Amino acid sequence: VLDKHPSMMPMNLLVCNQIKDMRFFGGLIELKTGIDGIAVDPNGDWVYWASMNQDRLFRMRAGDLPDESLSSDELAARIVDYGQKPLSDGIATDAAGGVLITDVEHSAVMRRAPDGQFETLVKDKRIRCADSVNYGPDGYVYLADSAIAHQTLMSRAHMEENAPHFIFRFKPATLGIAG
Repeated sequence: VLDKHPSMMPMNLLVCNQIKDMRFFGGLIELKTGIDGIAVDPNGDWVYWASMNQDRLFRMRAGDLPDESLSSDELAARIVDYGQKPLSDGIATDAAGGVLITDVEHSAVMRRAPDGQFETLVKDKRIRCADSVNYGPDGYVYLADSAIAHQTLMSRAHMEENAPHFIFRFKPATLGIAG
């Protein structure tokens, strides 16, 4: 019921990462991805989401989503614009009320604190495209590096030449954050 809502759609923002600007065929096509990251907080109270080509993070009370008594307009009115974010792919939540957000343009993972402040958790040139992020059962945060610029509309030979694609991990507790 929310598939055409602006929070689900990309904005006209071009993703530019260390490999390339995500523009193809001489600029005729640009990577424009709608809702991509989605996460539920550890208590199951909030659902967070973000579109890759969107500079905003959104959330809604989890209990509102399955409420069939709400019309599409009533449900849309309950969407909370949760503030600014980097152009991102994956998101995850932590027990302290923070939201981890990948930063596809700066090879990083950011954390948005409940008060809206951002901090950089990890930034490394080895991360070609910070894709999916999540907590593992071992207390680490895992980050999948899709290197999407080496895959989108590329030949198999190009993809193999630029493999492997890595999964990075780091301990958030070492940064003062509970998982």
